[in-house]
Amino acid sequence: FFPLDWKLPSLAWAADRWTVKLPLSCEGGGDGSATPCEVLDVQVLRYRPHYRCVLRYTLEQADGNRSREVIGKVYPQGPKAGQVWQNLVSLHPQGSSSGITIPEPLGVVDGRNLLLMERVGGLGMKQVLAGAGDQAQALEATRLAARVLAALHSLRFESQERRSLASDLENLRKRAARLSLVAPHLAQRFDTILNQLAPLVARSPFESLSFIHGDYKPSQLLLDNGRVA
Repeated sequence: FFPLDWKLPSLAWAADRWTVKLPLSCEGGGDGSATPCEVLDVQVLRYRPHYRCVLRYTLEQADGNRSREVIGKVYPQGPKAGQVWQNLVSLHPQGSSSGITIPEPLGVVDGRNLLLMERVGGLGMKQVLAGAGDQAQALEATRLAARVLAALHSLRFESQERRSLASDLENLRKRAARLSLVAPHLAQRFDTILNQLAPLVARSPFESLSFIHGDYKPSQLLLDNGRVA
């Protein structure tokens, strides 16, 4: 039924180049004037039903001779789009000084739960690893990803949300409860493993708080001339 997602009520509007209106201005000619950008094309980059849709907008510059691309993320109704906007506002300048490219926030469309950010260039780290000619090249790319992760953990970020081994274990238990409806024997094996993990988690030392991404996969990283986004 795409784009008619009832939990993403703005998606049909945001994915249609004829209806979507973005609060972005494009530079005009030599007089330095700015006018609203016209959307030439909308491409779906990733769609997770009911959760989020990532779109790439191609915008025409006012002089008609150039184009520009921006990324849009459609979220469910609620505060999520605004929260992500605030996160980017806080992290983007820190990333620049730490050697990490974090997309610049460009705006939030009021009432549409649509976040706009710059489109960063580069080749996906997943592609870099897959195309590595030898183990040394793959190892160097992996070391680069590790350095970026260490820098990411050093960024300053204020949030009431906390994630730990204990919270991850609790989330796994909630998922396992649904598993019992379709694969009860597998669910029992899963519970056994979680019960073995529980005392280990309880004994694990609590380290100082640091900013984390939540997950970290090669497909989430873009490599461009030695710099990672």
